[in-house]
Amino acid sequence: MDVIENIYRANEVFIGTGGHDKRERRLDFQHQALTSLKILAFFSELAMTNNCILPKQYEQIAKLTTDCQYLLGAWINSDKKR
Repeated sequence: MDVIENIYRANEVFIGTGGHDKRERRLDFQHQALTSLKILAFFSELAMTNNCILPKQYEQIAKLTTDCQYLLGAWINSDKKR
C-alpha cells in the first residue's frame, strides 16, 4: 500500500511551473515508493528463506517488484531530464 500511496502522491505534484520545491517534493515521493519496493522484495526473500512462501511465489514477487522498480526509475530519470 505504501508503494501505491507514494506513487499517487508523486503523480499529484504538478511540476510544470512549480519550481524547485515541487520537483523535490515529487522526487521524495518517488524515492519513498522505490524504497518501499526494495523493502517488499527483501521481505519476500526472507519469507521464502523461512519457508513461509514457495520459491515460485517468490519468483513472481521478485519479477513484479523488479519491473516496478525499473518503471519507477525510468519515471524519475524522465522527471530529471525536464
